[in-house]
Amino acid sequence: MGTPDHIRDWLILIRAPGLGGRRLIGLIERFGSPGEVLRAATRQQERLGLEPRSLDALVSPDHELVDDDLAWLEGQNRTLLTWDDKRYPGLLRRIG
Repeated sequence: MGTPDHIRDWLILIRAPGLGGRRLIGLIERFGSPGEVLRAATRQQERLGLEPRSLDALVSPDHELVDDDLAWLEGQNRTLLTWDDKRYPGLLRRIG
């Protein structure tokens, strides 16, 4: 699993309404990482081409929900397998 900040960034992206898997991965490929997507949401909003509710969730995420997710992930045998994790199945990565 990635660093706590990397996982937090993923959780913020996952929780944003209106971002499906394809769009989410497209943003990460375009900007380089989940953290860079969030920085772009704050600085370069027009470049993202997102609907307002998605953009609002990226610029002002619900940190309480993300903290709840992080607390849950601390439990035994729990992990968040993200698209950029080397353990993510290659065949799933190619579905699109």
